[in-house]
Order: sequence, then structure tokens, then C-alpha cells
Amino acid sequence: MNRAVALLLPLLPSLLWFACAGTSDDAMDLAAADAAVNADAPACPGLPDVLPGASTTFTLDLPGDSLCGLELSGAAALPAGGWVLAGVAGQGDERRAALIEIDRQGQPGRSWVGGPAPTSLVANPVVLQDGSVAILCHGGTPGGAWLARVDLGAASGAAVSWSLEEPGIAGWSLLRSSKNELWVAYTAAEASTPPTPGTLRRYAPADGATLGDVPLDPPSTGTGLVEDASGNAVYAPRGARAFDVRAIDPANGAETWRHTEGGSAYVADLARGVAGDVWAVGQIGGGAVEFLEWKVTRFASDGTVSWTKEDLPQACHSISAGFPGFFASATFVVPAPDGGALVGIRGEADRESVPRTVRYDAAGTVLWQVAASPDVFARIAAGDHAVLFQQSNDSSACFATVRILEVPFDAP
Repeated sequence: MNRAVALLLPLLPSLLWFACAGTSDDAMDLAAADAAVNADAPACPGLPDVLPGASTTFTLDLPGDSLCGLELSGAAALPAGGWVLAGVAGQGDERRAALIEIDRQGQPGRSWVGGPAPTSLVANPVVLQDGSVAILCHGGTPGGAWLARVDLGAASGAAVSWSLEEPGIAGWSLLRSSKNELWVAYTAAEASTPPTPGTLRRYAPADGATLGDVPLDPPSTGTGLVEDASGNAVYAPRGARAFDVRAIDPANGAETWRHTEGGSAYVADLARGVAGDVWAVGQIGGGAVEFLEWKVTRFASDGTVSWTKEDLPQACHSISAGFPGFFASATFVVPAPDGGALVGIRGEADRESVPRTVRYDAAGTVLWQVAASPDVFARIAAGDHAVLFQQSNDSSACFATVRILEVPFDAP
């Protein structure tokens, strides 16, 4: 496979349930996978090759087969502490949405498995003001989306407060706005000619009532959905091979700002900063040789570019003048309380792995970096540190491994 294409393939999540804590051969899968990536990296004098902070790894082994094949795809912080993880569980046509609460030590709490079958995708969960969880998945109605509010703390056990199906469309992102509305970005489940526009639809979290919808352009899936300080809905459409970030007024659909750069580019992650600014990270092509650089851009809420970086860690390796050159992509971003961010990068240089995790300040200055980068299925900003979630297992197995990394923004 072409190495540039290989780096663009999304990494499928695949795991988890907490039946017991401890270590085992399976619990070492994640560490071994990261070590393999980092071991191939050229030596970087003075650059650490291990992420700072605490790391907790658990092996999950459930009796029976109700959660065999669990694949995690998102996480959200709970008001009382700990997190809720979201994914799909089951086999074949019986795959359904799953939610699992875990505490800071990774111990399991309440859980729920349900919704339509088969379910093929679960977006990042959203925790509502009362602690219940909104969940968005693709399944049930053929080619349709399913949105629900799940109360994990119901007296009779976890229960669905309300649910609704949206036939013919697929949801790819979900958030709770500053006005306590649920926003969902949808696209047509199947391609059509002419293309069917996407949709941003707003719901009342109390009962799922539709509050309004506006079109999304272009009619494609996207990466992320965040609200900036001006109340705009900001998203990154896919499919155009561009570093493309757009903002619209969720009330009338008017485009308020847009930033597009071409050159074999894409946005891999989108996040809201502490001041309502917007972070976009991904990849962009550049140079006369075979370079695909990682790209980090910070936008003000009016769409102005505060700063942008297109970087290659050249100090740690030599790059040939031709193929295979250097391929890198920023894969995740976690905004920090000082206005900066933590950015994860995966890449190759002359067939050698070049992982990086870089801490930028609000002005784009590199505060620190390490020659390592985890493959994560979710990331959360939690005060003075970033929480990164990893998983590893055979998706057909009835056990799984998860690792939670808490990385201080001020380290090393």
C-alpha cells in the first residue's frame, strides 16, 4: 500500500469492558504497539521518547458474550468525575450501541447496551446537564441515524428517556451548545446526483423535539463539530482533499467564515479552545519533494487565522530528495487552559516512523515535545492535563485492553 494512503486510513477503534484491574499479556498490547512505533523512530538527541504523566492500563474480560467485539469510539467527562465511554458491541447483525461509565482508576460503573441493530457507528457521546448521556449512531432504519438520551442512573437501571430515527441520513457529529441545545451534523446516507445537501439539526435535550435545521455545504461527511465564541457551528467537510474549515450561523445557515487550503490536505481533528477559538489539525502537501506535512491552525472566532504551522521534525533525521520522503499528519488536538494545545502527530521519514507529541502555547511557540505519539480513540481536556484514551484487542474477542493517559500540559 502507498505509505501516504496508509497514513490517511482512519484507525479503527476496537474494545473494552472493565471486569478486573491488573496486568497481563493482553494488557501489554497497547504499550507494545506504541513501543514498536517509537522504536522505529530515528534517535532525537535530547528529545524524550515517552509521554509524561500517569498511565493506567486495564484488562477487560467479561463472562458470556454480550459485549464481545466491543469497539470504542468516544468518551466524555462526567460531572461527578470519571468518564463515560461510547462504542458498539456484539457480532454481525446484533451489534448495538454501548455506554460504559468508568472512574478515575478505570473501574467500571453503570452501563447500557441497546438501540437499533445493527449499529455501525457511534459518535462521541455528550453528557447533558442532569448527567444523562446523548448518543448518536448509524443503524436501525436502513441507511438512517438514531439519536437518543440515555439515563444511566435510572432507578430501574439504565433506560432510554427518548429516541428518534432519522431515515435516509447518517449523523457524523454531536454536541451540546451553549444554549443547551443538541446539534447534530448529518449527511445523506447514499450518494445522489445532484448531491443532497447535508444538514445541521438542533434538538431540545429534554424530549428530542426538533428546534430547526439548516443546510450544510458541501454535501459530504465531515470531521468534528464545535461551537465558537460567537455561537457559530464550525465543522470541517471531507471529500475535497483540502484543509477546509467552515462556520455557519445555526439559526439561519448563513456562512460566517471559511478557510480552505488545497494540496493533498485534510482536517483530522477539530476542537474548541478555552476562549472560544477553534483548533484544526491534519495534513497538507508541500514542497518540491515528497512531503506531506502535519498542519496545526488556530482560528479566532471570526475565522481569522491566529497562527498556523506546517512542520517537519527535520532535526531528528535526514530526508532523501525523493520518494518516500516524509509523510506526517496531526491526528488529535487537546486545547490547554493557557490558550495553547497538545497535538499528536504520526508520520514516516525515509521509511522510518516519526511520532511526535507537541505542546504549543497560545502564540504557536513549541513549549515541549516528545518523540512519541499514542493512537487514541478519544481525547478530553481536564483542567491542567489532557486525558487520552487508547484501546487494543481483536474486535471478535470477548476481552479487551484500554489505557488511559493523563498528560500534564506543563510537562516535561
